[in-house]
Amino acid sequence: ITQFLDDASDGHIDGIPQLPFIYTDIVNDNLKAYLTLDDSEGVYVTSVVGDEQRKCAMQGDVVVAVDGIPINSSGLINLDTLGAISIDYLATTKQLGDSVSLQLLRDGKTVVSKCELQMAWRHVWTTTSIRYNYRPEWIEVGGIIMISLSDELFSHLD
Repeated sequence: ITQFLDDASDGHIDGIPQLPFIYTDIVNDNLKAYLTLDDSEGVYVTSVVGDEQRKCAMQGDVVVAVDGIPINSSGLINLDTLGAISIDYLATTKQLGDSVSLQLLRDGKTVVSKCELQMAWRHVWTTTSIRYNYRPEWIEVGGIIMISLSDELFSHLD
């Protein structure tokens, strides 16, 4: 709510910023070995989104921290006030044009990158993590609206 009120304070709603990459967790021991992570934790960047000129992470990077907050291998951070929460939360608390600092592992080296946050409409819809044959129970639209998913809704998505 605070993010929305701050956004609307100028009379125009710009939207909710998003991290400029799509990631997957690294809980598979074979993937950890392939990435030579040893005891490191983080998430694997599967693709990047947004303006080509603003890319701050690359496909194949491992994001180990956002704004200095370590990420576990499930893509969660620990916040004193909220507990374990997705790293996406950090972007949704900011405004479009704000930035986050990423600590990345790239080709075995630590890289620090500053990312300007933008919004990509094709990534406004998010769901709970999809694991194997499990269907998510809810979907989030633009960071604000939660819709309960049902068999009836899935039958209309075709």
